Amino acid sequence: MSIMSIPKPLREKLGEAATDALVRVLKEYEKESWSSAIDIAEQRFEKSLSREIAGVRVELADAEKRFEKRLTEEITSVRVELAGTEKRFEKRLTEEITSVRVELAGTEKRFEKRLTEEITGLREKMVRSDISFRDDLKADIADLRGGIQKSKSDTIKWMFLFWIGQIGAVLGIILAVFK
Repeated sequence: MSIMSIPKPLREKLGEAATDALVRVLKEYEKESWSSAIDIAEQRFEKSLSREIAGVRVELADAEKRFEKRLTEEITSVRVELAGTEKRFEKRLTEEITSVRVELAGTEKRFEKRLTEEITGLREKMVRSDISFRDDLKADIADLRGGIQKSKSDTIKWMFLFWIGQIGAVLGIILAVFK
C-alpha cells in the first residue's frame, strides 16, 4: 500500500484528527476500488476464458469430425486397394497353379514314356539274358562235369599210389621181422 501524504495547508485547515480520518477514508476507498477492480477483472477473465474454452471445444469437435471423416475415407480406400490386390493375387495364384499342373502333366507323360521304355528294355535284356544264361549254364555244367571226372581220376591215381606205398611199407616191415 502506498503511503499518503496530505499537503501541509490542508492538514492545517482540517486539523490532525480530521486529516487522519480523511486518510482512513481514502485508504478504504482505495481498498474498495482495488477489490472492485479485481472483481471486475476476474469476471472479465472468467468470461474470456469461458469463451476461449467453448471455442476450443467447438474446434476440437470440428477437428474430430474431420478426422473421423478422413479416417473413414482412408479405411474405405485401403479396403478397395486390398480387394484389388486380393483379386490380382487370386488371378496370379490360379495362373501359377494351372502352369504347375500343365508342367506336372508333361512330366508325368515323360516319366510314363521313359518308364515304359525302361521296362521294355529290361524285358528284352531278361529274354536275351535268359537265353545266354541257359547257354552259359549248360557250358558251366559241362565244365563242372569235366572237372569232377578229372578230380575223380586224380583221386583214384593218388589212392593207387598211396596203396602201393602202404603195401611197400608193410612188406618192408614183414621182411624186416622175418629176417
